[in-house]
Amino acid sequence: MPLVNISLREGTTPDYRRAIADGVHQAMMDAFRIPADDRFILIWEHSPEHMIQDRTFFGIERSDKSIFLQIVVNHRPVEQKVSFYEFVVKNLGNAPGLRQEDILIGIVEVAPENWWAFARNVNASGIDDRASPAA
Repeated sequence: MPLVNISLREGTTPDYRRAIADGVHQAMMDAFRIPADDRFILIWEHSPEHMIQDRTFFGIERSDKSIFLQIVVNHRPVEQKVSFYEFVVKNLGNAPGLRQEDILIGIVEVAPENWWAFARNVNASGIDDRASPAA
C-alpha cells in the first residue's frame, strides 16, 4: 500500500496533474506489482518561493517543471526500485511530457507494522495481520 506525495509548482491543469498521478501509479503496478486499486496519492502544488531546488546540482539542468516524488512503501528489493525509476521516467516522458532531468524520486521504506488502513493492519501482500495467530 504505497503512499505517494507529488510536489510540483502551482499553475498546472487538472489533466497535467492526473497524467503524473497515473504515470506514477502505473510504474508502481509494473515494478512493485501492486493491484490497480491500491492507489493513495497526494498532489501538492507550491508557489515558486516554496519549491526550492538547485538548477544545476550534479551538473543536471532542471526547469520550473521539476517535480519531487516521495513514495512511502514497505521494503522493496533494489531491482524493483530501479525498475520503478525507469518506469516513472518513461511514463512521465510520455504524459505529461516531463524530461527525466525534471524528476526527483525519493523512496521511504517503512516496516510493515507501521501501516494501518481500513481499520486493520496491512502487510505488503494486503493481508490483515490481525488474522494471524499470536506468537
